[in-house]
Amino acid sequence: MFAQLRAVDELSAQETANRKGLADVTIELQIISKDVNKLVSDVDVASINLAKMKEAEDRLVKMCTPPLTPRSHCQQLSDTLQYLESSMNKQKMWLLNYRDRKDIAMSLVFNLVTQQDAANNIGIAKEMRRDSSSMNGIALLTMVFLPGTFTSVRPQAVDVEKMENKAGRYRSEGMMTEPRRFR
Repeated sequence: MFAQLRAVDELSAQETANRKGLADVTIELQIISKDVNKLVSDVDVASINLAKMKEAEDRLVKMCTPPLTPRSHCQQLSDTLQYLESSMNKQKMWLLNYRDRKDIAMSLVFNLVTQQDAANNIGIAKEMRRDSSSMNGIALLTMVFLPGTFTSVRPQAVDVEKMENKAGRYRSEGMMTEPRRFR
């Protein structure tokens, strides 16, 4: 886990973090998260088992009488169970601490990725602004020259009737025929 925390620290110190490095650290932190959560649940189960053992120990202490069992054995059992309880509580505290540190590291990685995405979006927006200004220039040229080209063609220059005759009739075996019209 400490290697991953060092990697997160190194990536956060860079001006622009490596996307692949962030992805690798995220995967490693996810694995650590899964492992820590499993260990916390294992400690919880062990604590429940220890509580049951203490109940059994209490019953055993009541049954302990000096002629059958020396008092030192009962005390030794009691001390061992107290040690186990203390040890499990400390382990759980450390595991919860590791989980919190992992959560902080994952938040940092998420923030680094979000900052990269925001920087990419800003770059795309700037490029689109340049493209938009080019498109505005093209539209302006079209608006200026299109009406001029439309009015520059004189209606007398084009004989519409001659165009219809040429387009509507065709020669077939030396005769002019009408084109077929489909209904």
